[in-house]
Amino acid sequence: MPASLGSGKLGRRGRPRWSWTIAASTLALIAGALVTVGATGTAQAAPGSPQTPGAPTALYTEDFENGMGTTPVLLNAYTGATGMTYTADPAWLTGCNGDILSHDTPGPGNCTSGGDFSRLQDLAQELGAYAGAADPDSNHVVAAYTENDPGADAVEFQTTTPISLPTATGRFLTFSVDADATNCRVSGPQYQFSLTDGGASTPVGGLINPCTSGGGAAGTYSSNGSVLFTGASLGITMTNHNGSGIGNDAAFDNIRLLDATPQLDKSFSPASIPQNGVSTLTITVTNTSELAHKHGWAFTDALPTGVTVAGTGAATNTCAGTLTATAGSGSVELTDGDLAAGAAYCEVTVPVTSSTVGNYTNGAANMTLTGLDAPADSTLAVTPPAPWSCDPYGYLFQSPSATVHDVSRVNLATGEATPFGDTADNVNAVGYDIQDDLFYGWDLSVNQLVSIDSGLKLSYLGDLGLPGGYIIGDVDDAGHFWLSGGGAWGEID
Repeated sequence: MPASLGSGKLGRRGRPRWSWTIAASTLALIAGALVTVGATGTAQAAPGSPQTPGAPTALYTEDFENGMGTTPVLLNAYTGATGMTYTADPAWLTGCNGDILSHDTPGPGNCTSGGDFSRLQDLAQELGAYAGAADPDSNHVVAAYTENDPGADAVEFQTTTPISLPTATGRFLTFSVDADATNCRVSGPQYQFSLTDGGASTPVGGLINPCTSGGGAAGTYSSNGSVLFTGASLGITMTNHNGSGIGNDAAFDNIRLLDATPQLDKSFSPASIPQNGVSTLTITVTNTSELAHKHGWAFTDALPTGVTVAGTGAATNTCAGTLTATAGSGSVELTDGDLAAGAAYCEVTVPVTSSTVGNYTNGAANMTLTGLDAPADSTLAVTPPAPWSCDPYGYLFQSPSATVHDVSRVNLATGEATPFGDTADNVNAVGYDIQDDLFYGWDLSVNQLVSIDSGLKLSYLGDLGLPGGYIIGDVDDAGHFWLSGGGAWGEID
């Protein structure tokens, strides 16, 4: 059996009768045994890629190719592949505006100048090349070479009937458009997308100007905002804030209504803890790749039965809003969450614990969500503390700094100490219990009694109403833990 160093004699059974405290360290000894209990839960959804934005899902796209040949067609005379028709304010349907055309389309359309029309043909070809069309010259766009002043904030594109949505459970919607502009040195278009729901119109994000965002080059331009939408159908409106006929010359293609709902994912670290140990539950909310602003989402995570918010450690939140994670409770809630424009993700971390052995699954079935996609399952394993085995060494627990908590194994014959590992906290007043083959000590970092298993994992047993600050400890033959701060002794049965 092992023996220990101390200020008294060795016990006849070879176990420590005292622990030896040196500054912020405690030298104690060991032997070997085990325990058990049980619990479980289940749910399943598609996993995300935490912190890595994925592409938004296109709910509706118009590419202006349905039934098109080489004859120009005004926007309000075109019918899309879904049967959708479109309209615009009169100023955007005259004066070299509103024609659907390609590079192969003969002019002049509704332009008064053949030169104006040829510039629009070039824009159509450039957008086709940008999109990877097999024949860029046959790519069709809605074009405008403003020969007159259309007026500020006039409608340049609008659906005439509502678009049905696949779900109405609270989705973040935004827009993108392929656009190309010319005469940017004078002025560029300033597109503003809006959702229309009945008589109400809700702007989505700020103005899109391909001249300032992309130097006038053909590209895909996305709204920098989004709307948390709960309706079953909607319409699309795109106005142009630039009312001038000087410059403001562009073409657009591939208007997309996007489901840009962020993805929620969960993980436990470590994924396995001893009874009463602490794991960090990380909840990651990941934006979609256009990185639009997402505001007003929320979640409630009903933790699996048997798992609660731990009283040690503190929750953190980079998602704004209001986080509720009360020690001892079985839920974590965030309301009014916010992902800023350009933000790839945000995270909430919460310390959790369980006193019962088992595998606990936390997934989609645990979640109540607004404006977020559900997570896949994440499992926390809670195991009995791993007992120590009988060996001839002593173990020295030291905390030379606030963040370093070393454990060394000591050869009792030579006094030589070799590194063994480290604990999560500053543990002092350590004693060994031969009844369950675990060390016990007082955690000065959180002011609680802890057990320490052979993997140096801590199980938090509470403060037991004691004042704390203990630096001397031992466990007697009856399994009673004795503690002292340097004066009177206390006993924990």
